[in-house]
Amino acid sequence: MENLITRLNQLKIRLLPYRTSPTGNYNDIQLEKARSYRVLVHAEIEHFLENKASECINNAIEKWNSNKEPSYVIIALLAAYHSGWSTGDNKRENEILDAARNRNNLRKSINQIINYAAVQYREIIKGNNGIKESNLKKLLMPIGIDTDDVESTWIA
Repeated sequence: MENLITRLNQLKIRLLPYRTSPTGNYNDIQLEKARSYRVLVHAEIEHFLENKASECINNAIEKWNSNKEPSYVIIALLAAYHSGWSTGDNKRENEILDAARNRNNLRKSINQIINYAAVQYREIIKGNNGIKESNLKKLLMPIGIDTDDVESTWIA
């Protein structure tokens, strides 16, 4: 979080006027820099959220792989897998059906489903393009964070 705050402060210093105009009059360069600031802040927040989501899922899977300890994040990932993200994706539908049909080793099946879910979630992160509520839900729900539990200011 400190890195995000530092980066946002750097953008503010570099792009926004040192003193605000009491009349709201700014020249064209100042207005363009202000628009740039807004776009870059959006991008920085999006990047931060995507990185934190990736870290969260990677840590949960690493713990699962090392000691088979289930976590809330793994359970949320599995709950959101498939139906929570993609509909009409034949490849994903076939993967999950094949894994279910060919169960002969419980541990291997569980690991396979977790890996499918992780791959699918990483694709969601990679394809994310925004910080609107719908984007946040796709990023947060699979790691066990309900947007209803997030302060409404952040969602707005």
